[in-house]
Amino acid sequence: MKLGLAVTVYLLSTALVQAEVNAVITDGRAPFAEGVLTGYVVQARGRVVCKNPYAIGRYISCKNEVTVGGTKYRAPREKPVWADTNGVLGAMIVIGSKGNEICKNPVVYNQFRGSSSFIACED
Repeated sequence: MKLGLAVTVYLLSTALVQAEVNAVITDGRAPFAEGVLTGYVVQARGRVVCKNPYAIGRYISCKNEVTVGGTKYRAPREKPVWADTNGVLGAMIVIGSKGNEICKNPVVYNQFRGSSSFIACED
């Protein structure tokens, strides 16, 4: 009985660790690339925030530019980028079309349903 309980606890703890895989945005040459996430859908609270967002530094933005501390940063409109794996986009912040923060540490699901991939705000 104790052995079965120990095995169950171990399996549950490793399953939780696997769910926290850190994903990064890449262009196939380097991690932390900037550009357009073509085919991705940003969702929060079960609603679509935007489609084809941009990766700009640590931000996932519905527009191709963000303003941080008075400085504007832009992502290339034509450069395709993608998440390297399913998991948490750790330390990244999702910015809505009005420049508002939607969430931190979104989760990415590559081609989760059909041809679309999802970036989900789960907090």
